[in-house]
Amino acid sequence: MDDSFIPILLPIFLYAETHYSFKGIYSRIKKKEPEIIADVPYRVNPGQRLPILLLVKDAHRYPIQFRRVSVTIQSESGAKQNEVFDLKNVQITSPMWWKILPVNTHDNIRGPGKVMVDFEILSNSVSKHYTNDNYRISSHEPFETYFANTPLPKFPHWYFGDLHYHSAFTSDQVEFGAPIGATVQMAKALGFNFFAATDHSYDLDDEPDNPLQNDKNLPKWRQLQTEVTAINKSEKNFVVFPGEELSCGNSRGRNIHLLLLNESKFFEGYGDSAEKWLHTKPQHALADVLPQLHPDSLAFAAHPEDRTPLLQWILIRRGRWRSADYAHERLNGMQIFNGKEDAGFNAAKKRWISILLSGKKLNIIAGNDGHGNFNRFRQIGFPFFTIREHRQQIFGGARTAIKCEGHITLAALARALRWGRCVVTTGPMLEVRAFDDKDECFEIGETVSGPVKKIIVRGTSTDEFGELKNAIIWAGSIGARKEKII
Repeated sequence: MDDSFIPILLPIFLYAETHYSFKGIYSRIKKKEPEIIADVPYRVNPGQRLPILLLVKDAHRYPIQFRRVSVTIQSESGAKQNEVFDLKNVQITSPMWWKILPVNTHDNIRGPGKVMVDFEILSNSVSKHYTNDNYRISSHEPFETYFANTPLPKFPHWYFGDLHYHSAFTSDQVEFGAPIGATVQMAKALGFNFFAATDHSYDLDDEPDNPLQNDKNLPKWRQLQTEVTAINKSEKNFVVFPGEELSCGNSRGRNIHLLLLNESKFFEGYGDSAEKWLHTKPQHALADVLPQLHPDSLAFAAHPEDRTPLLQWILIRRGRWRSADYAHERLNGMQIFNGKEDAGFNAAKKRWISILLSGKKLNIIAGNDGHGNFNRFRQIGFPFFTIREHRQQIFGGARTAIKCEGHITLAALARALRWGRCVVTTGPMLEVRAFDDKDECFEIGETVSGPVKKIIVRGTSTDEFGELKNAIIWAGSIGARKEKII
């Protein structure tokens, strides 16, 4: 397939790459400057500094000097703070450059607030000023950030993270992501302790500087493993899951996506990459991949019930998960949350309940299927004339909580996730325990084999998410395949 079809076929979730355009067709967003983007997290945990992320991409083609950055914070209560960073005309000439500018916010900056990042650069000996990014037609509106008085609501030994995330190892003609090291710092500001780097299989097998050329030596995949290993060795109380979002075949031979976490082997999958005309057959069937996985790895159905656009169904053989696909015993669970409560979420929840009522246990996780986009979704809309912006599918918007006693490590979190000691949320936190007739306690993810004597549910919330008013417990009858409220 001609690579010019890629922007139409693929969902675009990452930062907008503006230098590519259709041959012979005018691009409204193309310019002779690198992409320059500022970003901030959508919330900041108490005790954390506000990280201002600066990203510069393609400066090897269009070198610039970064002069200074001015940050303005305005809280809803009226409190205001200004900070200026002198970058001393730092010369930027690399394909990807990034820097975190930490801001110690004043005590009166609390609750909802707005953040503006103004920066000055020198490009071709001309001084230029921008706000939040240098895209031609973006809104440049202030970022909306919540400066929390209290941490995310949770109980002891529970940790939060995002389990579907695309890093800077995703980079092609229309999109790119932020480096893993930068994401660690942004995640910490949110109050997170982990995330999973799950770049597409058809991105991880590319040459580092050419998204349309594969490299059998897998330099990008190997570099991802190296970076994640180094971070996990150096960081305390923070873990990055090495991963891959694999394109593979469902039971009907159509392309679906599988999240692989903590898997030491790379699996090839470019059936729905749109990299080659008519090459849409999956490289591997799901049923063939799952038995090959390492015992310590995890496999989750990625956004399994999201509706497939008609053009993708026809041209790149993309499909959806089927009953036979969910039935495989090596599948650990499904990503029920994909960053927003939409039709895909409701369908996935309905499917999960149906699977439970059939007698099969599947764990559920949450992710956001984006990268960067820590505060606002900014991507190419109609190629290459518009920029889309909204506040859905931003990093950490939907989160997975994992219960892990003791010091958290990759192995410990993976083990707890495999056992099903996890919940998903966009706000408050609930914990459930069951006791049998011998008063033995069973945690989330465990199975009570005998009669259930009592169930204890406890919940917690904060002013950020609102007051807890009620809790509803649904009990499913496997034999009758129905639920009732108890």
